[in-house]
Amino acid sequence: MKILEKQIKTNGTTYSLVKRTSWKAMYKAEGGQYEVFKVKVLPATEMFGNPVPEREKFPGNEDFGKFAWCLSSREKADEIYDGLIKKVKK
Repeated sequence: MKILEKQIKTNGTTYSLVKRTSWKAMYKAEGGQYEVFKVKVLPATEMFGNPVPEREKFPGNEDFGKFAWCLSSREKADEIYDGLIKKVKK
């Protein structure tokens, strides 16, 4: 399985890994905000006739508020990260 990189560039922003477990992660954007999310795993598939392995996915816009949160302070990001299991179970 392909895991998320330590640095990810998406939508014109670079994100750097702060911390993670096997199922949750926190990244810091170059603008200073934090993204905390439950790591989603996409199944293996085929694209344009080429095999694509099972892989972790950085959250998309549709994930925010359900499995991902954007926070302006590290303190709040840590709070959400530490309490994420409670939010995911709801």
